[in-house]
This record gives sequence, structure tokens and C-alpha cells, in this order.
Amino acid sequence: FHVAMIESGESAYGAAEAFGLNRSFADTARAPVWNAARFCQSLTVLPDGRCIQIGGEHAAGYDPDFFIYNDVIVHTPPAAGSADARWDRRVLAYPADVFPPTGSHSATLVGDEIVVIGCLGYPHQRRAGHTPVYALNIHTLQMRAVVCTGAMPGWLYRHSAKAIAPDTLVV
Repeated sequence: FHVAMIESGESAYGAAEAFGLNRSFADTARAPVWNAARFCQSLTVLPDGRCIQIGGEHAAGYDPDFFIYNDVIVHTPPAAGSADARWDRRVLAYPADVFPPTGSHSATLVGDEIVVIGCLGYPHQRRAGHTPVYALNIHTLQMRAVVCTGAMPGWLYRHSAKAIAPDTLVV
């Protein structure tokens, strides 16, 4: 399902319609339809050719399928010279206590990690004076919280970050 949704580019609404799901906010067992058609998602191209998409949000609060994701989509190109031209696509879902829902973040490749700074997130997860920082290991695909030193800029989103040294990012 995930790969079909990624490759088709179909929205949650389109997929729900295709399967005859009549969705509304009144649905008691409502769960959003997973999709990759998102806003505020980062895309990082790695030196080995893989592309990593992190988080993002689908639609807005007016849509029953509104959701802020805390997953990672890994797109791996076919091996050079391979007769099979298909890309391998994988979705890795993380528990919210390991990596909370994120969108409007920055994602900066630093060595063997993608450093994810900030996010808009859901209102209940925002903490005044705190800046969420996570790192995704590009080899193991493990996500970890990063302990930062110095003054935090607070809850930020829709920003950019740049590595200026192996252990220093400027937002």
C-alpha cells in the first residue's frame, strides 16, 4: 500500500474515494489514510544516490485525513548496470516518543546523519523555549534525539539550517 501510494502520488482523499470510503469528521473510528502527498516534508539527496524524505503533513485541519507524519521514506535507485530499473522504496515509522510528528523542519546532512531541527507539529507538542533536534543515521536509519548546548532559539519552523563545521549548524 505504501509503495503504491508513493509511486501513484495519490492523495488520501483520492485513495479513500477509490476504495469507497465515505469519510467525515463524524466517523468515530476515523483514522487518516496514509499518503505521501505532503506539505512541509524535507527531501535530502545522499551521496550514494538515495533520497530521504522526512515527516511532513497532509492537508490541513479542514480535511478528515489531516495528519502530521513522523516517518521516513527511503528511495534507493537501482544498482548501476542493473537490468531492473525499479527504485526500492521503504517507509520507516517511528514511535512518537522516539521521533514526534514533524513538518516545516530543516534537514541538514552532516557526516553520516541528517540533522532535523524544529517543526511546526501539533499544538499540544510545542514547548516554549525548546527547539526539537533529532538525527537520522543514514546507514542504520535509526533516529535519535540530539542533546544541544547553548541557548535554544525556541520552538521554530519554516527555517533553514547550514552546517558550518562538523558539529555546528547555523539556523
